[in-house]
Amino acid sequence: MSRALDLFRTMIERNLKPDVVTYNTLIDGFCKAGEIEKAKELWGDMISRNIFPNHVSYCILINGCCSMGHVSEAFRLWDQMVEGGINPTLVTCNTVIKGYCRSGDAAKADEFLGKMISRGVVPDSITYNTLINGFIGEDNLDKAFVCISNMEDRGLVPDVITYNVILNGFSKQGRMQEAELVLRRMIKRGVNPDRSTYTSLINGHVSQDNLKEAFRFHDEMLQRGFIPDDKF
Repeated sequence: MSRALDLFRTMIERNLKPDVVTYNTLIDGFCKAGEIEKAKELWGDMISRNIFPNHVSYCILINGCCSMGHVSEAFRLWDQMVEGGINPTLVTCNTVIKGYCRSGDAAKADEFLGKMISRGVVPDSITYNTLINGFIGEDNLDKAFVCISNMEDRGLVPDVITYNVILNGFSKQGRMQEAELVLRRMIKRGVNPDRSTYTSLINGHVSQDNLKEAFRFHDEMLQRGFIPDDKF
């Protein structure tokens, strides 16, 4: 990046005016290099020259801030972008949600989801999967399950991995009614359970000394052509 910055300075010295594309390229380079402070300096320099950021500029710096854990700064930039009349894109919004979840604040990510929807940005499967995994990472299975319901209400179908993560979480906590509810929902939505699904259910029932149910799922697993763990 030092070579690119030298060329940029030479350009300025020769009275060649950079445009927003020039700045976006440099800011993106520094963000990808993990030099977020340099990226912010260029951002400030760009504005001081009355070159105003566009939606690409905001997306680049918001992503850079989130990747470095500067989520509050990313959220401030999002507010600034909206106040400036630039419509947020789904990619930018998903980046902020991912940033909050990575920093261990899925509740803030959920709050932001409401904000983006109010701005007319429709969430997609990536939005919800990110949020679901954020809540699961905080052992907040109830909120993760609510997210699945909201996702389904919007006509989006979680994949088998997403269902399995929640089902496994409930099973580990001995909440087998909820785990089986997840199973029924995924089948209803046309998502076929796999080996991991049944392994979680079997282990969950075994941990609760409910061997009858464990064997029931063991038999169902065999009927579907899956081979159980040897330890069972």
